[in-house]
Amino acid sequence: SQEGSHFGLAPDDRLVTLYLPDQTIHAVEEDGGWVVIDRDVHTLGVVPVIRMANRQRTADRVGKSEITPEVMSIT
Repeated sequence: SQEGSHFGLAPDDRLVTLYLPDQTIHAVEEDGGWVVIDRDVHTLGVVPVIRMANRQRTADRVGKSEITPEVMSIT
């Protein structure tokens, strides 16, 4: 991923990002576990993630995934 290249990781490395109310943590998988490689302590008090709609549907306020079952099975 492009984000992984920011941390100098190889294309095969698995990177996870954990968004928390007061910090964002980046970790890489190593020896069957996860190692924190970066921590941004931002003290926002809220998780810095927003909902983004693919397409606005006036009749459907809950939403619906547009990801196919085939793609879901590999993510």
